[in-house]
Amino acid sequence: MKKIISIVLILLLLAVFSKSVIAASNNYATSSTYEINEENRFIYKVDAYTPVLNFYSNLTVNSSLTYHVYDKDGYKKEDTQDVVTGDLLMFKNREQYKISVSKDLNGDGKVTIKDLAILQRQLLNPTNEISIEAFLAADTNLDDLLTIKDLASLQRYILNN
Repeated sequence: MKKIISIVLILLLLAVFSKSVIAASNNYATSSTYEINEENRFIYKVDAYTPVLNFYSNLTVNSSLTYHVYDKDGYKKEDTQDVVTGDLLMFKNREQYKISVSKDLNGDGKVTIKDLAILQRQLLNPTNEISIEAFLAADTNLDDLLTIKDLASLQRYILNN
């Protein structure tokens, strides 16, 4: 009986370990700097005005994978260009992550009064739908809500930069 229980436990451990390895292998990119949502394939908490080369340096990617950042129109970005909200990190096998840059709600690569206006409109009229990328860019305190705190943070950033 003890042998059967031991065998069952070993099989259960192997099954759990196999699922963990498979799940880990589906993660194309990891980062200690950025937040990565594997389920929806989003990379967020990217600082505004981050050049593509710096963006790459904050990612850990399997060395056998080829990848590049592309703009929303599908053009490959140069290493010196800034990553902006709406860009894509695309792998050769066509797997991709949407990128959301903190505070760049409109995807123009700048943090300006235009971004502030988008957030203010959203707070005044929550039924106004913004993209998930814009939501992630606007949620400056990462509490999964858009509040006056996010607006104040964005306002402070614009005033100080």
